[in-house]
Order: sequence, then C-alpha cells, then structure tokens
Amino acid sequence: MENILRGKYQLIDGVPRRIQGGQGTIHYAKDLSSSIDKTYIVKQFTPRYDCDDQLQVAKRLFVQEAEILQQLGSHSQIPQIFDYFEEDEQFFLVQELIEGQNLQQELEEKKYFTESETIDFLKNTLEVLKFVHQNSYIHRDIKPANLIRNKYDNKIYLIDFGAVKEKIKPENLDDQGNFTLTVAIGTPGYLPDEQKLGKPEFCSDIYALGMVAIQALTQIHPGNLSYDQDGNPLWRDRLPTSDYNFNPEFIELINKMVRCNYRERYQSSREVLRDLENLVDSPSPVKSGKIEINKQEINSIDRDINNQKPQKWCENKLFLPIILGLGTTFIGVAAFFLASKAPVPREDTYINANYGIKVEYPQNWTIQETDDPLYPGIIFLSPEENNTDNFLEQVKFSVERLSIILSLNEYTEEAIKEIATSNSIIEPPKKITVANREGRKVIYQGQDGLKRLEVWTIRNQKAYIATYTAETDKFGKFSKQADKIIQSLEIGY
Repeated sequence: MENILRGKYQLIDGVPRRIQGGQGTIHYAKDLSSSIDKTYIVKQFTPRYDCDDQLQVAKRLFVQEAEILQQLGSHSQIPQIFDYFEEDEQFFLVQELIEGQNLQQELEEKKYFTESETIDFLKNTLEVLKFVHQNSYIHRDIKPANLIRNKYDNKIYLIDFGAVKEKIKPENLDDQGNFTLTVAIGTPGYLPDEQKLGKPEFCSDIYALGMVAIQALTQIHPGNLSYDQDGNPLWRDRLPTSDYNFNPEFIELINKMVRCNYRERYQSSREVLRDLENLVDSPSPVKSGKIEINKQEINSIDRDINNQKPQKWCENKLFLPIILGLGTTFIGVAAFFLASKAPVPREDTYINANYGIKVEYPQNWTIQETDDPLYPGIIFLSPEENNTDNFLEQVKFSVERLSIILSLNEYTEEAIKEIATSNSIIEPPKKITVANREGRKVIYQGQDGLKRLEVWTIRNQKAYIATYTAETDKFGKFSKQADKIIQSLEIGY
C-alpha cells in the first residue's frame, strides 16, 4: 500500500493492527495538508468483491454509514470522523485518535472495580449511549476493548461502532444490492439473544454494558459465567467477599440491565441513569457474599428480650454521667467535623448583554471587565490564598467577531497556528461541548511560565473563547472550579 493516501495522509511507520475479523488494518497517520501536528487513526477495510455491482453497492453503504458516524462524532466522547474515501477497491476512515487505556487494559491491571468506580463508569458511558440512541443508532459491539478512558479528561469514549465493517462485507450483500446480515454483529459474551437473531434493540447495548460492569466487578469474562434456566447470568456470588460493600439496589440495577428477555430489561439509557441517581438515597450497603440466619436463633433472641425485666435507666445513677459524657463527646465530634468541612461557596450569575453571554461563578471570585483594545473581555479572578499569593488564577471570556465565515475546524486551525508561535502545546485540540455547542479545547504552556486551558466555539460568525490561566503548580488545584465556570457558559443573551 502507498505510504501516502489521498495525496495527504502520510502513514506513520509502525506495525499496523488488524481489525477484528481480519477485514483490514488500523494505521496511524499525519495530515500533510494541515499545519497542526496531529496524529489520526486510519482504518483500512479490504473486502474482496466478485463483481463491480457488489463494489458499487458497498460504496453506497460505506458512505451512508460514514455519514452517520460523522454525525455521531459531534458528541465529545465519540471519536470524530475527519474523512472517508475509497481507493483501489479499499475503504478508509480517518478519525480522531483517543489517547488513553481501554477498559480491557484497565481490567488486566487492577483486581476489581468498586461499586463507586462502576457507577461512575456506567454514568459516563450511559450519557454517550443516550446520545447514540437519540440519533436512532445502535452501537452493537460494546465491550471493554471499545471503551477508552481518555488520559486527558478521564472520560470514557465509545469507539468502533460495529455496523460499518459489516455493511461492506461481500457475503452480506445480495444480488439485488441489499444489505443482508448473515452473522450477528457483536462479540460473544456481550451479545444478547435478540441481537444474535439479527434483531437488535436499543436495550441490546444496555445488556452489553451491564455485562461489562459485571466483568469489572467480578473479574470474570461473561463467557465464563453460569446462567439460570431463564438465561439470566448468575454473578452475585462471584463478587469479592472481603473489603468490598455492595448496595442491594445496585445489584438489582445491574440484574435489570442484563435480563435475558429484552422486554424485562431497561429500555433506555435515561431509565438506568435515573435509577443510578436514586441510589444516593438507597439503604446502606451490605457485605457481599451470603448471610444465613437461623430462624430458631431469631425466635430465641426474641424470647430472651421479651422475658427480661424492664429496668429504668435512671435508677442506676452511674448511667447518667456516662450518658451525659457520651452526649458531650458526640456533640464535640460532630462540631469538629462540621467545622472542618470546607464551606462550598455560593454562586452568582453574571450577564453581559454586549457580549451576549451568561455565566455562573463562585461568589468568592471577583470580576474585572477590561476594555483593553488588544485583549478585551471579562475576567473572573480566584480569591487570594495568602499574603504571598502573587498570581490570582483566572477565567477569561472574550468574543471575537470573525471578518470572514469560518467553520469550527477552520477557526481551530488558525487559532492553533497563533497559539503555537509563542507557546508549547501540551494537549492538542480535543472536541468538547460548550454552551450546548460543539467546541474545541487545548492546553498549552506559555513563555511567561503560566499554563492555560482554552476553549472556543463558533456561532453567528463570532468566536466565543474561554481561557483558564494558572501558575503551573496550581493549575490542577483550581481546574475543577474553572471548568465549572466555563461549562456554565450560555450564549445568545
């Protein structure tokens, strides 16, 4: 194969990985036509067709599927498709490279996921699935290897949608040019019955995600689990029995995700997310493993309690100082914890009609509106930590009116050029959702010794820009507050 594809994608040296099923390879590449030094994933599909008619049908189906993936790629936790094309009867997808570990690698490195870790993982992934299903699409191949934790933002990214490679297989195309599935899309163990029959539902993805959760909790591959007479997985007794607590309602939630009968399953990601949120108010967790209590022992204890002679506690004068002492101790301990708990600053709302923006910010941050013609904007300054605090971490919002119409990608390319002239880029542009719109995020280090996170989006020929600036050693300390301020941005006011 040529080292340069479509005249601009230069393949990087290295051993390409095989695509599952032996249908092609995965390469890394650089875009020679772009000034941004960015690495892409290139998926090369190499089916072999018996006739030109089959090839033409495959081209049409490939374009259809690639366009859907481009649409799904607008979500910040799904890799973006930058390009797709056909050359020499081979098909290529050029997509965003997500740097990080997939869940399969995480499971190999750590023993078990705790309940809390599993809930966080499920919430993160279900938000992406909700978007996918709202776009009337079913992933079909959710498994640990297709869930990547981005090393920059720690979020779960959903990759490798199962349908595209199947729709260009020669054996799945009939004589009339129609797609006819011959083998179920998906991976054994994560594949529910209805999907095996070629009739996947939205809840088929929920089943697969539930099986991933069980694997994370038990370290057992779904293919090695036992199943009851109704086809439901038996996994409760495979949980670790020491140092791990599990909420019974959490266990039942997972069970409902993986019901064999899809009608008994959660029907939407929204339903699962709702019940995960409700777990906060559920009963205290219990130890995993079986707890067996003898009914006769309970009756015996009950009789002993009932036969005991009532005794007034105040008749024993020793009890009073003890109880008063315990009460004083309890009050003191409670007061200590209440006093030591850092107060959460209240938030205020800032609206600027000239900029057309609305922002929520902590009350203990101050606002500066600068009219500097070179660097106009609104600056939110963090509170002073002590008398030696020489730099106040800040979040700045600015609005740039564009002289020409630019797409988000075109603006990003120009912005990166400008940033790179006097800064070192630490994290290249990543997709992000800001002000309910697709945006970009970049992190860079300036020659002034300050570290910056910059976010932007485009609307009505204007660029809305938010920049968090901090001393390098304090960048992480204020990043959560800064991110919350940036994510509160609303435009159009």
